[in-house]
Amino acid sequence: MVKLISLFLGLFLATSTPSAVSNQIGLNSALIIPLYTRANIKAEETANWRDLITEPVLIMLGKCEAPDGKGGIDLTAYNPKDTDGKEKFGAFQFDYETFYGAADRFGLENADIASTTHQVILTKKLISVHEWWRWPTCWMKKIFPR
Repeated sequence: MVKLISLFLGLFLATSTPSAVSNQIGLNSALIIPLYTRANIKAEETANWRDLITEPVLIMLGKCEAPDGKGGIDLTAYNPKDTDGKEKFGAFQFDYETFYGAADRFGLENADIASTTHQVILTKKLISVHEWWRWPTCWMKKIFPR
């Protein structure tokens, strides 16, 4: 129950806090994901994904969704039929409809589902608008189990 409350508090703070609270990331760091504008998206489109995936929860989500078998993230993961029956791609296991719909919604130009940078940008955006539920298996069963 405490973990669930922490998750909701973190998600609330993520949408009400425009920037990171601390540059230091520790084991007990809060989930603070900055709100994004089109200017942020433009700047991040050409960034290296390693510079964007700074929140521990994103690393945990990537390792859960697309484990590489060595404790890391498989950036080219492919699942021909996920639990919802859809084909999924990449580090955060997006299907075409969700990925390109989010790219259009958040103004990510020239979106590419094979781009880890684009997947990180859209994952952060979706979580910042309370759409963490798009990864139900990892959130509820692995990251924050009861």
